[in-house]
Amino acid sequence: MPLSEVVAHWKMLGENLDRNEFAGIDVTADIGLAPGFWHKGWIPFISNGGGDYYCLDLAPGEEGAIGQIVSFNHEIGERWLVAPSLRMWLSDLVQELQAVRFSYEKGKGLVNPSK
Repeated sequence: MPLSEVVAHWKMLGENLDRNEFAGIDVTADIGLAPGFWHKGWIPFISNGGGDYYCLDLAPGEEGAIGQIVSFNHEIGERWLVAPSLRMWLSDLVQELQAVRFSYEKGKGLVNPSK
């Protein structure tokens, strides 16, 4: 997402949190992730356009690490660890691109050419 969208989505989710719009939602999360539906220490940087994000985690749980990448699903309340760091996530992405598992198409972004 462009930086302006990162900021806008982060603010919107934080405002929803402040209004207790996420109260009572059941959440399951991997070890190392902070509990709760949303945390202001999560910085969304990738969106699927439907309310789900990959976030840079600046507020990890007890066994987590600052900078880990967490997946946020707005419908099912599942949070899982995508990568232990942004560096590792980017490294994995580069490997996938080099293996031609994904390609970039103007107007679509990353796509899986086999689908």
